[in-house]
Amino acid sequence: MKITLDLPEHTVDPSDGYNDPYYDPGVCGNCGYEKSGTMAKLVPYGWVHTEPPHEGEKSCLQAIVDNLPQIGASAAWLVVGQHVARYPSRHSASTIRSVITELLKPAWKVRKEAGR
Repeated sequence: MKITLDLPEHTVDPSDGYNDPYYDPGVCGNCGYEKSGTMAKLVPYGWVHTEPPHEGEKSCLQAIVDNLPQIGASAAWLVVGQHVARYPSRHSASTIRSVITELLKPAWKVRKEAGR
């Protein structure tokens, strides 16, 4: 199954400082380095870099996405579900329906095993 998430994003230029409404001297939710360049917000990670730090390396967002299958299907669907729940208007009805279906599968399995 493939779904597309519409992530909120903005570009942070630390030289703009407090003139930029998005300026936040915080850090990336993945690498821990200062926010700069184009950032995307992925719940529950927060703002992460969308551009690689050096040529040939992965961006923080790509590293998170690549790691989702390794954390297990249930945990990966929880990450996607949290994001869709936080920003429902950014996603199509079919995406929301797919996420809800995947999140309910473990409950259906338990119910089926219980003979209900």
